[in-house]
Parts: sequence; C-alpha cells; structure tokens
Amino acid sequence: MVVSETLRFGLEKYVYFGLTLAKDIFNAPIDSSVITQFTPKRLSAAEKIFLNSVIQDSRIFEGSDLLYLSMNESFAQRIYFLWSVLFPPKHELAIIKQKSISDIGLSDYGERFYYAGRDLVFLIKRWNSLKTG
Repeated sequence: MVVSETLRFGLEKYVYFGLTLAKDIFNAPIDSSVITQFTPKRLSAAEKIFLNSVIQDSRIFEGSDLLYLSMNESFAQRIYFLWSVLFPPKHELAIIKQKSISDIGLSDYGERFYYAGRDLVFLIKRWNSLKTG
C-alpha cells in the first residue's frame, strides 16, 4: 500500500532520501530491499553531494538548499528557486536577518550573493574531491 501510493504520487525520491538517511544516520532497521523499491533512476550530482555530506555529518550548507534545488525538475524551476533564495522579498529577508523591514537594504542582498558565491566555490571543491577521492 505505502509503495503503491508513494509511486502514484511521485514521491519515491523523497521517501528514498528519508529511508536512506534514517538507516545510515540512526541505524534504523530498514531492509535494503525496501529502500531499493524507491531508488530513483538517477540522482543528480547535487543530490549525491547532499546525501553523502549528511551521512558523513559534514553538511555543506546551513539548510538543505542543495537538495531543494535538485528536487526542482526543470531548468526554469531551478532558476526561479535560485532567484528566490538569493533575492527573497524584503519582509522575508528582514526575518532572516532579524532586522526591521526599513533597515533592509542593498547591502543585505549583496551579502546573500557573496555567501552564495562562497558556498558555490566550496561545493565545486567538494565535488572535485568526491570525484578524485
């Protein structure tokens, strides 16, 4: 029942990540054959990096932005996601920065852009080390 419903709603990738992380991090008694039923046909490089970094407890981002990015199927959806992460509405950025809305300025957006670039460089280095190591 759970397998058929998961497949019917196209949630197999989410279930795969949840089961894999539960088994590898918390040593949950999940049989590998169960996880195999939900294994995606293909994992993107971003998804592989995310999964490995969480399992190895060496998270590369404060949140799961990399996973969210990879879950967006089309190029347009990924661009929209990146845009909304880099340039959230002013009221959301005020919450993130713990400032009043009137104190949010261009420098706050510039800072987000700087950290995104820094994380991207780190991600590229991490990806290269995974490929060679």
